[in-house]
Amino acid sequence: MQQITTWRAVARATPASVGRAAQNRSLHAARPPAPVAGRPCIGSGLRRAPLPAPPRASPLDKLREALAGRGAEQKAADEEEEGLGDMLPLDQDGTPAGTEEPFGPTAVLLAGFLRPEYDTFKALLADMGADMVALVPAGRAAMAGTLQAALEGGTVEYEQPPLGQRRAVILSGMYTSEVLEVIAAYKDAGLPPTVFAAAVPNNYTREVADVVDSCWKDQMVAQQRASMGKLEASVEEP
Repeated sequence: MQQITTWRAVARATPASVGRAAQNRSLHAARPPAPVAGRPCIGSGLRRAPLPAPPRASPLDKLREALAGRGAEQKAADEEEEGLGDMLPLDQDGTPAGTEEPFGPTAVLLAGFLRPEYDTFKALLADMGADMVALVPAGRAAMAGTLQAALEGGTVEYEQPPLGQRRAVILSGMYTSEVLEVIAAYKDAGLPPTVFAAAVPNNYTREVADVVDSCWKDQMVAQQRASMGKLEASVEEP
């Protein structure tokens, strides 16, 4: 008998799969919400099969990347992301506090992702049974427009990200348990380091580029504080 459950039920059934950084995030306790009328149930209680890792770059791939115009700026941005660790937590405005209701359309906006990474994330959603989640690649027009316009603009074709654009994943219309499930699945898929944020009222009318930059600034500050804390702890040790 095929077992069909809601996505939030799947998230509660697999707490161990949540990444360390996501677990450390102070999110409000998500009590089991009632199914949203008109929203299809997605996912199943079965364990996800691991997705193949994104293809490794070959020398020929690097040549194509240079010819495509990404060059040294993108390489520097990638190295900066790698220096922040394998998984970054939600920013401070990531989840609306004190509410059980998701905000915005059910969608995920990807900024700064290459085509193979975008395809892997799309396959990840399908593997989770989340096909109805709109996947929005943030091209130049989207980055210059508001987050609301990007998320509510309907289906758009993939576009190569601007030079040096850092990666960011902005989730919309999801419960806390669903957000954590997506973060855990992202890490399991072996996708590159990124920052995560959620669409909330105070960033919904801001430019996407501004939202992404703010997320990275917040994460850099958090990383610096963590490094200082480790340094102070090591100095205090006898």
